[in-house]
Amino acid sequence: MPNNKMRVLIADDNLIDREGVQRILEREDDMDVIDVAKTPPEVVEMTRALQPDVLILDLKWPPDILVIQTLIEKVKSECPETAILGLTAYPRYHQAAHNAGIWMINKDVSKDVLIETVRAVYSEKRKINLKTLHEAQEAMIRIEKRLLGKDNSNHENDISIVLDAVFKPHLSNPRLQSRTRDGVQRRDIVFSNTSDSGFWHRMRQQFDADQIVFEVKNVTDVDEDYFRQIASYLTPSIGRLGFLVTRNPIPKGSMAHIVAVFHHEKKLIMCLCDEDLAGMIILKESGRDPTTTLQRYYDELITLP
Repeated sequence: MPNNKMRVLIADDNLIDREGVQRILEREDDMDVIDVAKTPPEVVEMTRALQPDVLILDLKWPPDILVIQTLIEKVKSECPETAILGLTAYPRYHQAAHNAGIWMINKDVSKDVLIETVRAVYSEKRKINLKTLHEAQEAMIRIEKRLLGKDNSNHENDISIVLDAVFKPHLSNPRLQSRTRDGVQRRDIVFSNTSDSGFWHRMRQQFDADQIVFEVKNVTDVDEDYFRQIASYLTPSIGRLGFLVTRNPIPKGSMAHIVAVFHHEKKLIMCLCDEDLAGMIILKESGRDPTTTLQRYYDELITLP
């Protein structure tokens, strides 16, 4: 059963302020304070690792205001599903919060106002996340109804919507029909891999996969040429991990052959089909991690003869 409480991370360099906010929130049945961060590096590291629903962030960190601006930019970039609530006793930091596009309240508010503001921040962010998931569900319906070999540009766009929803916050910035650096080859979808944890982090380490290439084929049967096409895109500037997205699963026998073909190049091409995408949406909707599907496929691939 997923935990229905909102998960809150508190970040403040002042012990009294930090513990005061923590004591207030821990009394609420719908809130779970999962940790506290005491330094700027801890703010980014803990947010990235714990993926809280809400980050309550003190807006004054020594030595100057640039520290908080950098913190907010990193958190919003690497953890877009985390809502940020700025907390400050200094009016001069109000503009910084406004410029960064985050919620902000003063430290002298009552505990009731603090609690209700945290709930409001969480509720707004949850609506945005649910909207993204709903858009992915609608895209999946279009994908499953689409005729084979038809409407390819819309098919790629729908696949991108689904991938963006299920792999957030680890993959970001989807780019359709992105050119290679030589300006010649086009790739269907390219994501930036910004993760510093879990499956995608391991892929960055093992395959230099700072970017992830997805080649989309609106077909049921695939051949080796499709894999060679993807392999040609996997260069040192991109990384050595790519995905083929097709309508039906690839037989294990065919995958064993593909793994053998590209083994000497130390490149890995994984496959996803309609059934995988629909299953990952369900996992995301239930609060579970869709990358468990990829981890299972990866574990199977590396054991193939």
